Amino acid sequence: MTDKKFKDYRKDEWPKGLYRRIHSYRFRRVIKKKRYFEVWGELTYNQAALRAEDYNHDIRQGIDPIHKKKTNSMSVRALASSWLMSKEEESTQQRYRAVTDNFVEFMKLNGLGRITDVTEESAKSYINYRGGAEVVLNDSLIVAGKDRKEASKTTRRFERGVLHQLFEIAVDNKIIATNPFRKIIIKRPKNDEVKAGHHPLTIDEEVSLIAAAEKVDNSSKSRGNAHLADIVKFMCWTGCREGEVCNLVWDDIYWEDGIILLEKKNITETRTIPIPDVLRRFIAKKCRKGNPESLLFSEKDLDIVGRKLEIRAKSDLLALKFSDVDMNNTTITHATTYGWKPKQTCGEVPMCVNVQDLLARLKSHSTSNYIFAHHDGGRCRLKLLRLLKKAQAIAGIKGRLRLHDLRHTFAVRLRDQGVPLATIMGMMRHGNIKETLIYAPYEIEEGLMHIGCLDTVINSSY
Repeated sequence: MTDKKFKDYRKDEWPKGLYRRIHSYRFRRVIKKKRYFEVWGELTYNQAALRAEDYNHDIRQGIDPIHKKKTNSMSVRALASSWLMSKEEESTQQRYRAVTDNFVEFMKLNGLGRITDVTEESAKSYINYRGGAEVVLNDSLIVAGKDRKEASKTTRRFERGVLHQLFEIAVDNKIIATNPFRKIIIKRPKNDEVKAGHHPLTIDEEVSLIAAAEKVDNSSKSRGNAHLADIVKFMCWTGCREGEVCNLVWDDIYWEDGIILLEKKNITETRTIPIPDVLRRFIAKKCRKGNPESLLFSEKDLDIVGRKLEIRAKSDLLALKFSDVDMNNTTITHATTYGWKPKQTCGEVPMCVNVQDLLARLKSHSTSNYIFAHHDGGRCRLKLLRLLKKAQAIAGIKGRLRLHDLRHTFAVRLRDQGVPLATIMGMMRHGNIKETLIYAPYEIEEGLMHIGCLDTVINSSY
């Protein structure tokens, strides 16, 4: 049975132009009695609806998204936005978006705008640029800014992989003939190279960094936020990753067992968002006319709301109801549920007494289901790396320091206390002992110190 025997199907509540044929979504629009459509394939409804909303937004701005693609004049940012919608994991979207944003920034420096402007030469230049090198492209010198440090080989390898995927889609859509990143190869870094980029903290550095983090907290304009000092302590004392810390909820804490359970889960994020002055009259006028259970905003309203409200996703804005608005307190309550899972393996993290005391103090005045919450009750949205750099400068700690180095500190501290590698591997939830050896390598001095126990066993046996 061929596809032609099936008709396009749509529902009234779907965004304008969105249709489905069997399991494949498509966007259709009629211009001067001619029908244009673009097949998107087997997406979920939410993904297709988001993309259709973006298309309709372009149309309201006088841009035809389908025609734009057919003329091969699509920008890298537009292609990246469309591609990232297909990624279900929010953490994946964030990591990939950071890469595409870096590449778009580089293109602007050289006056590049469209996908067709990117050549193999400019792709190689970008990788060199990310490595901190000076780049001469089109007779112009491009130098990494003073605030931009050299990206590690691991980071450059990851970015090359992301951009290769992105431009493969452009090839599949016949926007370009060849992938400019196809011939660029970056070898996997050796363990010694990876270890050279690590900066586990000494005891003195940790104490200085925590004291400096408290000063950074005091200078923060946002009140009620999670505090950097508490996050630094927690990461150094548990070895948790940044994403695990920001998505940690109180249900993950098992006080009697003394463990933190990190596993795949669904989290409901409830935020109480203040209504800005510029939108108060507009929302108050709508509330006087609206049914409490009907939707607050329509697609036309999004042009007025724009980025004035602290809700970025169009789907979340369109899902708000009049019952979510509290004009007495001039706030909007926004609740959304999302899926989350650890970056690598799940597992249980034991808590020392200091960690339990820290969590008990945070629990005593917590009003959110998140342990490290934003001031509106949602997950932590602090720019942690930026704040960590400020604290590092105040503490006078030399060298490069990353958030992941706090996890390294946890492993090295345990190793220095003689904890076996297998135990550290379990506490850090590594899937392979080679990963643990990068954090806490074996030293010959340790072998010489413990080899004497073999003599004791031998002498007692013969």
